[in-house]
Amino acid sequence: MAEKFSTACSPKQLQAIKTDLFLCLQIFFILNNGAVASGDMKKCVIFVCSGNTCRSPMAEYLLKSAVRKAGIADKFNIGSVGIATSEKFPATTLAINAMKDFSPDISNHSTRLATQKIFDSADVIFCLTEEHKKFVLSNFKKVEKKSFLLKEFLNCENKDIADPFFGNSKDYERVRDEINSAMDSILKFLTDWNET
Repeated sequence: MAEKFSTACSPKQLQAIKTDLFLCLQIFFILNNGAVASGDMKKCVIFVCSGNTCRSPMAEYLLKSAVRKAGIADKFNIGSVGIATSEKFPATTLAINAMKDFSPDISNHSTRLATQKIFDSADVIFCLTEEHKKFVLSNFKKVEKKSFLLKEFLNCENKDIADPFFGNSKDYERVRDEINSAMDSILKFLTDWNET
């Protein structure tokens, strides 16, 4: 059959058919594998804490605010999860109050439990404490090269962000400011890395 087809076409026609077929196969591969130009792909950033009601959502929304101000919000998908939480709970009232001067509004936050699927989709994972990072590395696959501490790039001795859950408004504001102090270093890391 192929032999008959070949003899029915001139070499030039046959080459054109082969070229068209190759292009069709390329398009089929791209559509079925979700491949797009690297410049069009959003990088996924995930913050991790315990309950996903205080620290990690504050970090999530502070980074959303930072990338928006930097004019690169369209390059990132930013989220947060907890390693010991239930789904669809709001941020604590004190976290919402501490973040009231930042945009976007954290009051719409809904808790999510850390899963392998979420981490598979993540390009970078920022953990709020060493214990969170250890848990992620011990319980999830293929996360070693993309897991960091939130304060990884700061020149400071204590890299952990303390849990304000049982604290007062001042504790929440202190934690917010501590997280916010890391945003410039995270933004630089993400910007440099996104351009590579």
